[in-house]
Amino acid sequence: MADWSDPLDDQDPETRENVERFEQTLNSSLNWYFDSEELEQIFDYYQERGNMVKADLVLAKGLEQSPNHAGFLLRKAQLMMGKGDLRQAEELMDQALRLNPTMVELHLTRSSLYDYRNQTNRALLHLRKAEQLADSEQMPSVQLAFGMVLMNAGRWRSALDRFLQCVQHDQVDQEHLLYDMGYCYHQLELMDEGIAFFEEQIALNPYADAAWYNQGILYNQAGLFEKALDAFEYALLIRPDLSMAHFNRANTYINLEKYPEALAQMQEAIRCEPEYPLFINGLGVCYEKLNRMEEALARYEEAALLDPHLSDAWFGQAACKAQGEAWGAALMLINRALELSPDHEEYWYEKGRILMALARYDEAEKALEQSLRLDDSFWEARILRISLFLAVDRYEDALRCIQDGQEPHKDDAAYFFELSGLIYAFEIKELLDLAQTCLEWALSVDPSEAHHLLTFWPNAHQHTEVVAMLRRYKALDDE
Repeated sequence: MADWSDPLDDQDPETRENVERFEQTLNSSLNWYFDSEELEQIFDYYQERGNMVKADLVLAKGLEQSPNHAGFLLRKAQLMMGKGDLRQAEELMDQALRLNPTMVELHLTRSSLYDYRNQTNRALLHLRKAEQLADSEQMPSVQLAFGMVLMNAGRWRSALDRFLQCVQHDQVDQEHLLYDMGYCYHQLELMDEGIAFFEEQIALNPYADAAWYNQGILYNQAGLFEKALDAFEYALLIRPDLSMAHFNRANTYINLEKYPEALAQMQEAIRCEPEYPLFINGLGVCYEKLNRMEEALARYEEAALLDPHLSDAWFGQAACKAQGEAWGAALMLINRALELSPDHEEYWYEKGRILMALARYDEAEKALEQSLRLDDSFWEARILRISLFLAVDRYEDALRCIQDGQEPHKDDAAYFFELSGLIYAFEIKELLDLAQTCLEWALSVDPSEAHHLLTFWPNAHQHTEVVAMLRRYKALDDE
């Protein structure tokens, strides 16, 4: 018999009766008749619970009774899609559409098939047909389908506009919807708009953990880390086993350079999902930040073993090996990370750093060039590239690289502090005026970043003029 004790199993009496009758036929020689609508209802019940064996039995009975029933053909197509047999699914839907071309669910399923094949235009064509045929009850589901296809195509704004039309409609799973909307706000970098939206959702339902969680993600993206911590905490008060909230709260602590707290929070994520590679890799990051390199390396290796395609795990191993100056092993590991994620600028930066340590300067230059090509605002890569040019006496190339960085880094005080310290450290007389200009600009932008001056020039405090300048801008700790 069906198990009706599940408190979440809020079924109407008719569905309850039909499912129980069907299960009695499976356990006896009885052969009760079910009409098509009842069988569709029973099929949907089993499909929603993932009991595909019984769903298949229901479908077989339905097609035996009514071999040309569009609803049964559609459900058979859905089963075939679940098994990866897209060709047969498409044939079944063609047959169903000939029988009932105005069936909205057929067009929605056909759209999802084309979306799976990355045939966005054909998917949208069927959604437009569904939109023309849908009644007010069906329309939120159509809008949701539009949003999913557009989101998968990277058309975040259009997807978000469709998702907004689904908010507060019972036909759509609101929790999943909020996560999809949060993803779009994140991709569009619409932090203020997204935070305001989730604030409205929280006002309507203060116990919506998905709203608190996604607000935390956007606060984090906006650099409002303390508010992000609070948002994640509220999400966890409502749902303590929300593992991604633990994970992202740990990342927020990392952003705040509170590494012991980050480690404790990441361990909470792992308690929720002990063998999730992303969390184990995150534990490696925490150990690395705490300079516990052996433990970090062990966690990165474990994450890579669980998921060999997790590029961050290979990157983390490379960083640990580089820290121990095992440059050959580090190079092999960073190359593996780049095979998996060739468009990650930080990986190219790390490769450039490793190659410089191996005195393979031409290759290092190309790696750093690729890093900046992927993200010209990545000032750490530019600094390293400038240091490479200075190290091999290519001063004109260094000056050209400095000039290229003026616009993208004009508001990055840390960049100009490090650049100033780098030039001072090389003691190139022709460039000392430039070093002073960079220092003055950095101090005018943000004196609190003055510690970056020491990255390449730890003896800065011995330079009288520089110390005087730092005092003038109140950039010294003793001020």
